[in-house]
Amino acid sequence: MEKHTVDNIREVTMPVYFEYSEDFMKYSNPMFRLVYVIEGSGIMKINGQTVIFSAPALFCFNELDEVELQQKIKIETQVVYFNPIVINNALQLDVIRKDSSELSRTEYQDYFLLNPFIDREEFGRHYIEIGPITSKRISRLFEGIKEELTYMENVFWPCRSRSYLLETLFLIQSMTTDSRNKESLCLPESSEDISNIILYLYTNYDKKVTIEELTDIFHINRTTLSKKFRKSTGISIIEYLVKYRIKMASVMLRETMLPISEIVNRVGFNDSVHFLRMFKKHMGYTPSGYREKYIY
Repeated sequence: MEKHTVDNIREVTMPVYFEYSEDFMKYSNPMFRLVYVIEGSGIMKINGQTVIFSAPALFCFNELDEVELQQKIKIETQVVYFNPIVINNALQLDVIRKDSSELSRTEYQDYFLLNPFIDREEFGRHYIEIGPITSKRISRLFEGIKEELTYMENVFWPCRSRSYLLETLFLIQSMTTDSRNKESLCLPESSEDISNIILYLYTNYDKKVTIEELTDIFHINRTTLSKKFRKSTGISIIEYLVKYRIKMASVMLRETMLPISEIVNRVGFNDSVHFLRMFKKHMGYTPSGYREKYIY
């Protein structure tokens, strides 16, 4: 039976909930599962294939995946269970199994975030190895989801919990999307050091990030860093960071009713005027205009 988070005071029910552990039993679950492996290692069989994993890592399971943990060593996990309709009401479980061409543009944008849970053509897509920097970002996002679903402090808790989930799904999608997708900000395959820097941007975009900070962390001089980054991505570090922040802001604007002022801070902009200018430059709309276009 599908479990929900229920706010009895406001009579609000959401098909998403948080757990501190995952038993990885073979029985099917009626909801999607995003499993964050914080500690430990193990051997798991997923749909008949064997996976050896170690923390930190993420697993994206759908309701049809057959999962069995065969061996484990000090496993510690956190899990978010959710029905895809929490992302978009049109994404019923039976609908997402059909031809995605039947979806509207907005529905497809949301469906795309669920690819790691749905696409099983390439084995291993549901298992994502992450580094310590990404792990910190995932931990913060899971903490945000847990707090909103647990305490439900005000009327915005459904929007905030969804926004944290959307941020998490967007980060996962960014890490798993084929680099040939021109609309995605993906990790370049040719440069390991630049890939590590981009992962750092992905996981710290909500904070102030400076070139000096990157040169110190990754032990590279400013000139070399700028040249290698532009050669690998075609744009500067600051341009890349701004584009990523704007993409995150567009997701929150489209999928939640959070105040725009809160979104500005959530995606790392300290200056609302600069945010407005950059958003219109990249998206062709003001934030409020964009929300009016896509919200329904």
